[in-house]
Amino acid sequence: MNAACAAPFGVRLLFTAVAAIFGSGLALAEPSAPDVSGTWCGSFDITHPDGRVENSNICLTLSQVGNLLTGGVGQDAQNLSPIESGVVAGSDIRFNLTAPGKMSLTFSLHREGERLNGKADGDLRGEHVSALIVAGLGTAQQRVGEPVSQALFDDIAHMDEILFTAFNRRDLATLSTLFSPELEFYHDKGGLTHYDENMRSFRDNFAKPTVVRRQLVDGTLEVYPIQGVGAVEIGVHRFYSKDPGGEERLTATARFIHLWRKDKGHWRVARVISYDHR
Repeated sequence: MNAACAAPFGVRLLFTAVAAIFGSGLALAEPSAPDVSGTWCGSFDITHPDGRVENSNICLTLSQVGNLLTGGVGQDAQNLSPIESGVVAGSDIRFNLTAPGKMSLTFSLHREGERLNGKADGDLRGEHVSALIVAGLGTAQQRVGEPVSQALFDDIAHMDEILFTAFNRRDLATLSTLFSPELEFYHDKGGLTHYDENMRSFRDNFAKPTVVRRQLVDGTLEVYPIQGVGAVEIGVHRFYSKDPGGEERLTATARFIHLWRKDKGHWRVARVISYDHR
């Protein structure tokens, strides 16, 4: 007879109770996957076999029960195709999206706070493609919300267009008037720089054969007043590069915060925070 069988019934009962308590505690302590239920909207940048990049939007309306995921995906929240085989493992999300004769894509996404980042690979309209996805939680609802001040929003949106039209055209003379001499530029990869350093950087990059273009991601622009100073602009933008004789390609997606200061009727960027480069 082994030792376990030889133990008195009361002792065996005590061990059984302790094991049940600790087993239950361990089960309760086991971490569950973060809930990704909600609407996520953002950018869907498709790279074709010839290197051409097609920019589009994406909305995902997801519902999570345990580790299982259901929902739909489309260019907007009103026109969705149902996902298949959706699973959540920790912060990682996988599902398929199929439509006979149109697409067969596998999505692999990762949640970081209120962001979904990742890619989709597979067949789309007869081509094998890959797509870069950057989506924010609740962006669809935010896009239809009213700005704090429509007039201020329009002013800053206009200034953003002027600023980056000058950038895209390599117009250093105009760019130099749109930044404050007291500029502080915080970059998650490059650290802190100031006005003179940034003007030199613009000049040096504009002299290179590779052309860089900036594009604001539709629906991401937010504008808020800063009492006695001006306004803060928040958004997401993409940067594309094109070598001589080559195809334009997506090289970075990033978030940005611009502090616009109004001085004697002129808007200038006084602070920049550029972060979450991908």
